Amino acid sequence: MCIRDSNVSANQVNAVVKNLRQNLSTPLRELEVKKDSQKLYEWMLKPLKSDLEKNSLETLVFILDSSLQNLPMAVLYDGKNYLIENYAIAVVPSLQLLNPHPAPRERITALLAGASNAPSFRRENLNPLPNVQEEIAGIGQQVKQENTLLEENFSQINLQQQINDNPFSIVHIASHGKFSSNPEQTYILDWNKRIGIEDLENLLQVHQAQNLQPIELLILSACETASGDRRAALGLAGISIRSGAESTLATLWQVNDKSTAQLMIEFYRNLQNPKYSKAEALRQAQLKFLREGGTETDFNRAY
Repeated sequence: MCIRDSNVSANQVNAVVKNLRQNLSTPLRELEVKKDSQKLYEWMLKPLKSDLEKNSLETLVFILDSSLQNLPMAVLYDGKNYLIENYAIAVVPSLQLLNPHPAPRERITALLAGASNAPSFRRENLNPLPNVQEEIAGIGQQVKQENTLLEENFSQINLQQQINDNPFSIVHIASHGKFSSNPEQTYILDWNKRIGIEDLENLLQVHQAQNLQPIELLILSACETASGDRRAALGLAGISIRSGAESTLATLWQVNDKSTAQLMIEFYRNLQNPKYSKAEALRQAQLKFLREGGTETDFNRAY
């Protein structure tokens, strides 16, 4: 593919990204979202459109810098469609691509952990997540084998024991958390306290040290990037790399709890299809929301 340069300044990009991010995390600003995301599309992808179409690509892989790291590329808008309507999308931290070896889909094993109204939430002044139990139960029906740590059983000690004792292909955590460019402010919440990035790294690297089946996918549901931190998603990238997980899926702001639960269940349902990559399984779940989520809910909004 040809490499194209742009004359758009970093300040111009950052101003549009800041505005778009604010509108994305507000449920009822779809028109504003489309306006700003179309501007980014025209800067980033419109010059490449003929090359993309000529090569019949199915998946786009982005290497993002600065404030762009805090945006889902799925939301780029060409005036008619969101980017997710045409491509599966992945993000990598650098040009050094990993060569993942996915486990056979019929042998998916998952560690599912989460809390809906933990004491740690209240100490951090965070809202409950009432649909976590629905999310975990629905996912459990889609995988071959799962171990579950819910509510007061979701602790760092129990998480460590499960990871030590079992070969999981997926680790799924449904709880509040935050990603920041400052490692000390990157964490997830278990029932009682914060699990910092170094603690999470140590938890998951035990899995690698014992030569167990690699963690194919780490999912952090209900987390968010730190407000005002243009490089906050570096914290997410750090978790991904340091944990040894081959892929990571995470939320970037405090999205609707019920829609998240349903999206995750649909994602796991798609993951059973051996024809779908992880990125395509997510894309199909998003497309279902985009096309069907507006009949009784507003789940078709980019938010």
